[in-house]
Amino acid sequence: MNNKKPRERNKLRLLERKAIKAAKLRGHNMSRPEPRGKKGMMRSYSYCRTCAMTMMMDEHPQPNGISIGGEALALNCKEG
Repeated sequence: MNNKKPRERNKLRLLERKAIKAAKLRGHNMSRPEPRGKKGMMRSYSYCRTCAMTMMMDEHPQPNGISIGGEALALNCKEG
C-alpha cells in the first residue's frame, strides 16, 4: 500500500514554504495558505495579517505565468 501524497500536492506545499519564507524576509506575518481549485489546477492564497498584502502560489502556471507572486513578495511590509 502506497501512503505517499500526490506529487502535485507536494509541489504546492513546497511553493507555499518558499513563498512564506520570502515574504517573512520582507517583514510580513503571513496567514496560513488557503488552497483553492480542482485537482491538477491547485493554487494557494495567503495574506499578511499586518498590512493585508497578498501572495499566490500556482502549482501549474500558464507558459507565460509564474509559480509564486504577489505584493507580499515584491514589497516590504508597510507596518513592520
